[in-house]
Amino acid sequence: MLVCMNEKRDRKEKRGNAPDSDDMDLSEFARDPMRFGYARVSTHDQNLDLQIEALTEAGCDQIEQETASTRKKRGLLWELLGRLQKGDTLTVWRFDRLARSVAELVEITEAIRERGAHLVSLTENIDTSTSAGTFVFHSLASVAQFERDLIRERTLAGLATAKAKGKVGGRPKALTRAQIALAVELRDEKNASQREIARGFKVSQSTIQSALADHDATVKLAEDGSENGEL
Repeated sequence: MLVCMNEKRDRKEKRGNAPDSDDMDLSEFARDPMRFGYARVSTHDQNLDLQIEALTEAGCDQIEQETASTRKKRGLLWELLGRLQKGDTLTVWRFDRLARSVAELVEITEAIRERGAHLVSLTENIDTSTSAGTFVFHSLASVAQFERDLIRERTLAGLATAKAKGKVGGRPKALTRAQIALAVELRDEKNASQREIARGFKVSQSTIQSALADHDATVKLAEDGSENGEL
């Protein structure tokens, strides 16, 4: 123990008695909780004056103005969320200025809560720092989950109905069965190249190549099955 203390003392002397990291006062890096305002334009309203006026009256210390409307371009919002600290409050004029769907609203609200901050919507009069606001948040989360489950059920039901009618998902085939049969005939009997066949059907060469390969594989599979049956 004495050796360790002497070594630590020697290191301090060599650094000019600079304070050890354990002895530093980190309070200078902290700040008082702040109320951030966030305003964003909409497709039909590019004027932020109404939002800024409301956020100013709400006592926001700093107001960020976003001019992008799509999620991918709203870099200012995500940068602001990254600056939030414990006790901060993010205030918006209305929830639709923050998110474009219930699911996205829940995602953003959860990100704010994880940083120990709160969300306030002036129009809806919701504050997640209160018990009532927390209840609303959980209700929104339930609604978002319900929407996801409903979309999933509808999608599965639609696929099942399409399958029952003989339809499959994905892009429609570029060639019909009759066209594929003609392409095979042109290749096998007329010695036409894939490029020539593709030009005749006005499709890409890769489409013809894929169609012929699928046809050949099907024929081979049928021939193999027939041989195995004879054995």
